[in-house]
Amino acid sequence: MEVKIKDGFSQLTDNNLSAETETILNQMTANAVDYPVPSPPLATIATAKGVFDADKAFKGGPAQTALKNQSRADLIALLKLEALYVQKTCGNDLAKALRSGYKTRAPRHPVGVLPPPLNFQLKAGKNTGWIEASMKSYGSKAHSYVYRYSQDGSTDPETWSIVTSTSANKTIMRLIALKLVFVQGAGVGTSTTLVWSSTRSIGVL
Repeated sequence: MEVKIKDGFSQLTDNNLSAETETILNQMTANAVDYPVPSPPLATIATAKGVFDADKAFKGGPAQTALKNQSRADLIALLKLEALYVQKTCGNDLAKALRSGYKTRAPRHPVGVLPPPLNFQLKAGKNTGWIEASMKSYGSKAHSYVYRYSQDGSTDPETWSIVTSTSANKTIMRLIALKLVFVQGAGVGTSTTLVWSSTRSIGVL
C-alpha cells in the first residue's frame, strides 16, 4: 500500500489551519529522529504561523483582510513544501508518516474480479455521433471502467472497439449517425478478468 501525505489545506478555516500547523510543528519536533532535516525548516513555518495568527486576530478593513489572506497563502505554501519532504522521508511507512503530524489519504482497495455492472444504461449524447454510457459506480473497489462497442454487426464482443474511463460514465464519440451501436461495460479491479454487462443498443443521432 502506497502512503500518500495529504497536503490540502485551502479548505480549512483559519482557526483549523492554525491548529493543524501547530500539530505538525509539535509532532515533527517530537519526532526529529524520523525527520532530522525538515525542508523548509520548522522555524520558518513557525514564523509564518505567527504572522498568520497575528493577522487573523486583528479585525480591520479590506486592507487587513488582504494581509491575512496573503499570510495564510504563505503558510499553506510552506506546509505543502514540508509535505513533499515528509512524503519522501517517510519511506512509505504509514506509522512514520503519521508521526509527522500530517494526515494521510485513505487508501484505495480495488478488488480482484468485479461482478457485472449494475444499472448499465445508454442515452443519446450532446452532439451528433455521441452516446453516453454509464453504470453504477463500484467506489473504491474499482480503479477504472471499460466499455466496448460495435456498429459493424459483429456478434463477437472480443473484436469490438474499447474505451476506458476513470469514472463510471463515459462519452463514446465518433460513431456513425443513424446506425445502431451495441455496447457492453465492465468495472476493472486488480484482476485482468472482466465480467461484462449484458449487451445494450441505442440508435446514434
